[in-house]
Amino acid sequence: MKNKGQITIFVIVALVIVVAVVFIFFINRGEVTSREQNYDNPESYVDNCLRDRTSLVIEEMFAGGGFIDANNTILYQGKEITYLCKNVNNFEPCINQYPVYLTQIKKELEREIQDDVEQCFASVKGEFIRKNYKFESGNIGVDVQLKPSIVEIVISSKVSISKGDFSKTFSRFETFVPSSIYEIGVIANEIVSQEAQWCHFSNDGFMILYPEYDIRVTMLDDSTKIYTIKDKKTQDKLMMATRGCALPAGLF
Repeated sequence: MKNKGQITIFVIVALVIVVAVVFIFFINRGEVTSREQNYDNPESYVDNCLRDRTSLVIEEMFAGGGFIDANNTILYQGKEITYLCKNVNNFEPCINQYPVYLTQIKKELEREIQDDVEQCFASVKGEFIRKNYKFESGNIGVDVQLKPSIVEIVISSKVSISKGDFSKTFSRFETFVPSSIYEIGVIANEIVSQEAQWCHFSNDGFMILYPEYDIRVTMLDDSTKIYTIKDKKTQDKLMMATRGCALPAGLF
């Protein structure tokens, strides 16, 4: 009888444990579902849609000296490299072609991703309509801010979503893209400043002070210098061209 009583107790305890585990399982499953529903918002969709495309655009800009469709370029190793400082005359220092360089990079990026932003919003709208949401949106404004280590994209657009008793309104969408385009742009500005003033930039001296960057310079036959600025940590690399204080052919 004693053994039977102990077995009965063990069976009851086991049943209690099983019921508790099943109860906890269903509670947790409900919590997971609730958390997943919190991701049903336009902000995450826009962020995921825009981040990769922006990274590709920035990569193209790096290759062209900060621009994609610049007019004043030189073909080097199959790439159109933008002159940031140039003078076609001999002996004279180069002239800064982009006095507000970082601002112009910002505007270039805004222009290049405008269509992508609109396509992302169109995709978001289609996705929410597919989920039986009512989706309304207004005009889309794009603002890019170049900051240390990141590019911040702020999109202004009034968006309203609703389904049943649920409704929510959004007016600001943010995307952050890791990039050292700001820091490299500052270095490019410094190179241009020194080339325009002294017809020379000491890349070796700069790298002693800032060893996190690798700066190479290649002199072409027409006195054009191709600068390659690389962030060793991120591997981001910008190529730019300068031409100034050129010596006429056959002088020496």
